[in-house]
This record gives sequence, C-alpha cells and structure tokens, in this order.
Amino acid sequence: MRKHLRLLIVVADGEHARFVRPSQNHALHSESRLSAATAHERTSELGADHPGATFHTGSSAHHALAPRHDLHDLETVNFAHLVARKVNQLALEDAFDDLVIAAPPHSLAAIRE
Repeated sequence: MRKHLRLLIVVADGEHARFVRPSQNHALHSESRLSAATAHERTSELGADHPGATFHTGSSAHHALAPRHDLHDLETVNFAHLVARKVNQLALEDAFDDLVIAAPPHSLAAIRE
C-alpha cells in the first residue's frame, strides 16, 4: 500500500498566499492563508508618491529626482519573504514531504531568495 503523500502546495502572488493540501479523496483543501497588510493600498498610503526635487548650483531650475524604488514592488518582495519564512518554518516542523510553489516569476524569485 502506498504511503499517503504529505504534499504542501503554496499558491502565491504579490499580495496573497494560500497553503493547500490534498486530502485522502484527492480534493484540495486550504490549510491557511496569508494576505499582505498593504494589498489594496495606494502608493500615497505606502509613503511619498512623488519624487523629490533638487536645484543646480547657480540656477533657479528644479529637477525632479526619480524614485529609487517603486513602493508597491518593495511590498511585493517583503510579502514574498514572509511567505518564504512560513514555508521554512513548516519545513523545520517537518510538516511536508514534498512542496509545490505556484507563483508569478517575480514572486517566485523573491520566495527563492
């Protein structure tokens, strides 16, 4: 008789993650979920949404500075790291034998990090 597979499936994007397991009848059941606290916030709610400005010496002209990072992209990466910490915690608890992660490439790369 085949041993029951302890499979964990993680379905994630930049704002939500669901941890799913197959049951004995092969139906998939959500075990837990994570959602980013900033999932539906506007950029202005995350921080400054406009670039700063600078002066050139000897000139009255203002020049806009491009933002170094998009705040939504940073939140997406932070959320992916949260998902990775949860997967690592489950691995340390020996909660699964096999793992499948379904995520868009940018989220998957951050989870692998």
